[in-house]
Amino acid sequence: MSRQITKASDIIEVLGGTKATCNLLGVTGQAVSHWRVSDLLPSHTYPIVQSELMKRGLSADLSVWRWDRRSKFGPDRKTNASPAG
Repeated sequence: MSRQITKASDIIEVLGGTKATCNLLGVTGQAVSHWRVSDLLPSHTYPIVQSELMKRGLSADLSVWRWDRRSKFGPDRKTNASPAG
């Protein structure tokens, strides 16, 4: 049975730290630092991170990822068009 990780910062450390995480995911150090502070990973990292953790006999709780998509139009708007009528 694999040990389950519940913090993004712990995942980053297991992956080898900031630089190794940057290389694995093709992101900047600033992005990884932001993930450490927010303690959430973006949802697009899920398949790669879980695969890497499984290689180490580990897994991560789903709560470690931010699953909501943020819209540039605001939380309740799908477009910036005015309603018809």
